This record gives sequence, structure tokens and C-alpha cells, in this order.
Amino acid sequence: MNLGVDFGAGGDTTVIRERRGPVVGRTWRSGSRDAMHVVGLVLQAIRETGATSVKCDSIGIGHGMVGRLRELGEGGSHNAKIVGVNVSEASRDPTKYLRQRSEIWWMGRQLAEDRRMDLSGLEDRDRDRLINQLVAPHYKLDSAGRIQVESKDDTRERINRSPDDADALLLAFWQPAGSAVTAMDWLKAARRAS
Repeated sequence: MNLGVDFGAGGDTTVIRERRGPVVGRTWRSGSRDAMHVVGLVLQAIRETGATSVKCDSIGIGHGMVGRLRELGEGGSHNAKIVGVNVSEASRDPTKYLRQRSEIWWMGRQLAEDRRMDLSGLEDRDRDRLINQLVAPHYKLDSAGRIQVESKDDTRERINRSPDDADALLLAFWQPAGSAVTAMDWLKAARRAS
């Protein structure tokens, strides 16, 4: 069981999304600017779900929160692996994706196209919000032919809202380098099984 966490900053909402295999589950949200309150909410989500892996946006305020969640794990407050994800870092395939953000969002597109992301258990309003956010970012090819998904700031400016729910969901599906099975490997295996 996985959780994805997009920490809110600059007026955004912190969103925590649950994923069990392809099934998208519960959501926790907070507009609080109190970092320890937000860490407590993540800890609550870990305990309620029994999450074994929590992938967190580690840019900006997320860096300190990832550190605190790791400390809490070392102190016995939870057993989840806390993974910091910096989407501005290089992708695993720098010849195909400009940055890790582009790779993560492209993975989400492929999962959705292949119907490997099950949103059927969500309430209509939550499902509609999530779908609208997942399709919001534009992409282009750079001069090297790599996929470049627009920045979160550009998406926010264009659609007048932040894709926080989608960011959290995609982090829940993301399998960082060094994981036993990456999300792309999982997708390829699922395609072969169909």
C-alpha cells in the first residue's frame, strides 16, 4: 500500500492520496501552514492505511517534512518507508524526459490510457476533480526531442488552480529508481498480461 504526498506551500493545499495496486483510495487534505500539523496528518494516514511506502514531494517545505517523517519512523511511530521525490531532478531516461516531473506525469498518462488507474471507488466530485487535474498540464518536446511537461506554476496560472490532487496521486504510483519494480515496469507487465 502506497501513499503520495504533495505538501502545500504558497497557498496550495497539502494532499495525501492512497493507492492499493491500481485502485485509488482515500484522500486527506489540509490547508494548514503549520508544518508539524501536516506531518501529523501524514502520520495519521500511515496509521489508518498501514502504508508501507510514502512518496513525498521533497522540494521546498517538503524537505524538512520528509526528514521529520523519517525521524518518526526511526523512533517507532510508523513502519513506512519515507521516500523524498524531487521532481526537478534528472529523469531516469534523460534522452526521453527533460526532468523527473515529466517522467512521472507521462507515466500517469500511460497508466490512464491503459486503464491501469482505477478511480471507480471515488465519489463523483472527487473523481471529476482528479481527472480535470490529470489532464490539465500541457506538454511539448524540447529541442532534443525530450518530453517536457509544463511546470506546476504554469499549470496553476493557466487554469487558476493547482493540480495538488493529481501530484499526490502520481507520487503514490511512482516507483523511484532502485525500487524492485518501477511503475513503468509494472505498466509493461500489465500490458503483456492483457
